[in-house]
Amino acid sequence: MSYLQYIRHLRARDEIANVLDTEEATMETPYLDSLQRPLQPLKDHLEFSMYETFEKDPVKYAKYQEAVYLALKTMDLTSDSSKPIVIAVAGAGRGPLVMRSIQAFRQLQIPLKIQVYALEKNPSAVVYLESMAQHNPLWQGIVTVVNTDVRQLNQDHLHGRKIDIIVSELLGSFGDNELSPECLDPLLASECCTSSTISIPMQYTSFLAPVSSCRLHTEATQQAQVPHDGAQPLGMQRAMETSYVVRTHSASQTHIEQPCWKFDHPCTTSNKERTARVDMAPESSSGPITIHGLLGTFTAVLFAKGESSCDISIAPHHFSKGMFSWFPIYFPFREPIRVPEGSNVSVKMWRKTMEGRVWYEWCAIVHRKGEIIEMTPIHNPNGRSSYVSM
Repeated sequence: MSYLQYIRHLRARDEIANVLDTEEATMETPYLDSLQRPLQPLKDHLEFSMYETFEKDPVKYAKYQEAVYLALKTMDLTSDSSKPIVIAVAGAGRGPLVMRSIQAFRQLQIPLKIQVYALEKNPSAVVYLESMAQHNPLWQGIVTVVNTDVRQLNQDHLHGRKIDIIVSELLGSFGDNELSPECLDPLLASECCTSSTISIPMQYTSFLAPVSSCRLHTEATQQAQVPHDGAQPLGMQRAMETSYVVRTHSASQTHIEQPCWKFDHPCTTSNKERTARVDMAPESSSGPITIHGLLGTFTAVLFAKGESSCDISIAPHHFSKGMFSWFPIYFPFREPIRVPEGSNVSVKMWRKTMEGRVWYEWCAIVHRKGEIIEMTPIHNPNGRSSYVSM
């Protein structure tokens, strides 16, 4: 009892409460160790409650505004002062990036005009954007709302103009898992852009690390009983071959996360598939551990040129403090694997595409001095259990 009283005393101290009782922590509490299927924004329309949650992030949109400002500063704005600067916000939602783009332009305090195209396919969000364009003084005469999938944008939508800057927040917890490459690359290669069009973000890198968590593994197995798309229960195979977004709490990342692959915009290749082998060296003082799956995170370079750069990250080694728009993504193992002391873990991950689908496959190998001690099967082969629709 005295121990519990002491813990409560420590919890009540101002320096502890100021860290644990922040607005960010309060918002995250309902999501702790709660598995959620990743968003499929190309297939489904987001609900307004989801937009509202994203818009409360105090860090992400400030970083995007900084990136747009830096991009504008590096542009040649003296060649033709009669032409407006054209910014396209791909996947505008309810308009936070539209507002931040306008504010970044106003920071420059230059006698030029700006034209912002808010590209959005969600009908309910389009209604909201059109209302903002009509009634918000900052938007009036500047913002044009275009109800279209960004992959179908053409010159008619832009009144014959070319895009100077594309701004998007199509990133997922693993960087590319909400199909940002499949959206941005066709747009950048289209007649709507030029070779000098700037993409924000410019680059993102996916990271992987093993995780030990009985809680997450149990939560994943329980997903087998959850109805899928209002039909039959998911079943054990599909439940354990599906990735989940989760705010980890009762979990321990056992190794430092390692880079998996990256995407650049504009792209240097048309191939969107990726293969990675990530080797995890053991910590010098680590004993035997049990691994229940993998955690995926990402870092993104929003803009970089010369000495000017701006980035965001949910990877622990470079985390953007205060940002909560993305939680890690959990790739479960069907069965946990034991890692004896002094052993190495190697992870293989594939990003595959075919016939309007994108999916991930993953497995892990425990080895020591060239001897394989244990290995998992390849999870989700051919996207049989989970995939993202294009």
